[in-house]
Amino acid sequence: MTSGFYIENCMQQNHWILKVADGKNFKNSKFPFWGLKAGKKDVVKNAALKIKEGDILWFLCNNSNDNKIIGMATFTKLLDKRDELLIQIETTNCIDQGWDGDEWEIELHYTNLYNAEKQNIKINEKLGQFPITNYNNNKDKINEDLEEHYNGFKYYGTCVSF
Repeated sequence: MTSGFYIENCMQQNHWILKVADGKNFKNSKFPFWGLKAGKKDVVKNAALKIKEGDILWFLCNNSNDNKIIGMATFTKLLDKRDELLIQIETTNCIDQGWDGDEWEIELHYTNLYNAEKQNIKINEKLGQFPITNYNNNKDKINEDLEEHYNGFKYYGTCVSF
């Protein structure tokens, strides 16, 4: 028998597309999270706050890498590095994460990461420059059925370990 909590939780699950530039830093990650700059007036952070525990994150490379999805994971929590001004206890820096480039303020943590490169899932639609897109609100503009891909990964896939 399925509990009401399970049914309610599944119905509320959203899928989010996160841009990861060329994917190099994403692939070099030593810990399961993606970092974002908060944006002017925290506009990116406010968008990220809409992501709820259990939502699905899709990691999308840019045009130079064929607009290809390279990973899929389940969101667990958001951390703001600015909340740890004196000592980093929960958050991580670029060097420890294995990344080149600028620091970030927002960490989107996840679990159950699946490598999606072999599936050749491409998002060819123009999603703009914003680093976070709610797939559920943009299904009609996107040529791939990410929910169907998610079900396949959950059934056949193997998680990446850190």
